[in-house]
Amino acid sequence: MNGGFRVGELEVVNDLSPARWLVEHIHERPLDVGAIVPTGFAAYARLLHPAYEPDPATAARRDLPLAQRRTARRWSEVAAETGAVVHPLVQWERIAPASYTYGDEPATGVLPVDYGTILADFLRWHTTSESCWFGVWRGNQPLLIPDRASTFRLPQREMYLLRGPLSGLVRNLAPEPLRKTVNLCWPEDEAWVLGIDVDLRSTYLAASRRCVTELLDLPGLEAYAVNATDSVTIESDSVNR
Repeated sequence: MNGGFRVGELEVVNDLSPARWLVEHIHERPLDVGAIVPTGFAAYARLLHPAYEPDPATAARRDLPLAQRRTARRWSEVAAETGAVVHPLVQWERIAPASYTYGDEPATGVLPVDYGTILADFLRWHTTSESCWFGVWRGNQPLLIPDRASTFRLPQREMYLLRGPLSGLVRNLAPEPLRKTVNLCWPEDEAWVLGIDVDLRSTYLAASRRCVTELLDLPGLEAYAVNATDSVTIESDSVNR
């Protein structure tokens, strides 16, 4: 089953059968939530990746990690300053200034470390499994995964399959100083699926109603309930024009 190669706590897997059910429940068109995570779940959530601005107290401290030299900004904070409205289908390009001068824009296709840590601690309470499966888009090079590793194909992406603990959500899969994370994560009991597409500034969760309801109240995240049929394109934001 296993490919014998590891990236940190994650092991590359060559038996692709654990991903077969995903192939049957993630579609190519339309470009909606069901193209990122599987259809058929009771509830769905969208997590907005935070923007960042320099921390005045530590920004000049080059001896500190980047995470300690900047502070997160919610989309709602940016929208309040630009006169935009934050809602479940909001798009960053519609609410941010034409030239974003506060700091770093929300990460595209990469799960922020602080978000990933919060999610890992939360999602472990919504599964009976000890380990998870992870999908990583083969085209998101350079990666620390051998190119010869087996892949499974979703409508939009060709994926490597890895296995490991939930902490693998924030494992860097690229050579430093680049940072790339997994694109899919689901536990062995298939209780939920987390999707981080490389073209989006959001993470999507398919899960039970209880899981999504609790997630929406989780401190430290900016999340909204969505439907599997909600669009994920910039045109989906019909409120901010």
